[in-house]
Amino acid sequence: MILRNSRIACTRWYWTKWTRRSFICALFYLGLFQMKWNKNKTMRIFESMLCTVILLTSCMSDPSIDTVEVLSEKPSPNGKFIATSFYCEGGGAAGYCYNNANLRRTGNELDPRGGLLGKYKTWSSFSDVEVRWINDSNLEISYKQNTLPAYRGHNSIRVESKHNIKIHYIITN
Repeated sequence: MILRNSRIACTRWYWTKWTRRSFICALFYLGLFQMKWNKNKTMRIFESMLCTVILLTSCMSDPSIDTVEVLSEKPSPNGKFIATSFYCEGGGAAGYCYNNANLRRTGNELDPRGGLLGKYKTWSSFSDVEVRWINDSNLEISYKQNTLPAYRGHNSIRVESKHNIKIHYIITN
């Protein structure tokens, strides 16, 4: 996980270093074997399968190389837990960026896929996520959410309680 202080604009096509390398290798591979395409059938099938594998690996995402920006981090009043508001971006050819909140025990590392909001953790449907402790056993999370019909099912999933901490949600839009 890489922490950084500046944020870039989120687009559906986010070119990571791994995506660029895989894409260039795939283009080189296609160009290299394009001239020798009249080989036997077995070799053509092998080349096609290898090219498919190279292209598919560029679409994979590895959460360990996600770029995470911590927007706000608040320890609980008793100091046992940390509530975090964060922004995350990453992915392969079909990149992603999203805002979410996380609740973890003090001393544990932030897991960007352990968000409290949403069904699919890498969907970008929440913004302006803020966390605030009410007391040792109650956490308040306020946020704006995307109201398009495609997001209704995704937005309806929220973690109501974690580590015996009751989580209260406030939608601000």
